[in-house]
Amino acid sequence: METSKVLGLITARSGSSLKYKNLYPIAGKPLIWYANHTATNAKCFTDVILSTDDEVIAEVSKKQGISVPFMRPKELATSITPHFPVVKHAVEWMCTYTHKEYDYVAIVVPTAPLLQPWHWDEAFEQLQK
Repeated sequence: METSKVLGLITARSGSSLKYKNLYPIAGKPLIWYANHTATNAKCFTDVILSTDDEVIAEVSKKQGISVPFMRPKELATSITPHFPVVKHAVEWMCTYTHKEYDYVAIVVPTAPLLQPWHWDEAFEQLQK
């Protein structure tokens, strides 16, 4: 069986009702660090990247070792923007500029710091069944 290519897409926009909530420290690390740590330690993801419209979020994320290959356009970072156009933008960017294609994309939300890598792996295993 061929191995699936799975993109873990961390989404963090600046225009949240709680400004920079994804950068709030929890046990000494910004909230966004936990999303990246969990996803990069899961076995199911081929790549994990961040999609953001904000330079501060991008810079803090890069310092935490998070891949930020592009900046999300402002029109895809409003309070009413659905996730699908954000995912579509990320996949098209990755395909165009890195020539990588994916079979699946998972949205990794920074506001769930208690997730563990095995949660992602078990979920993906269930999806494949």
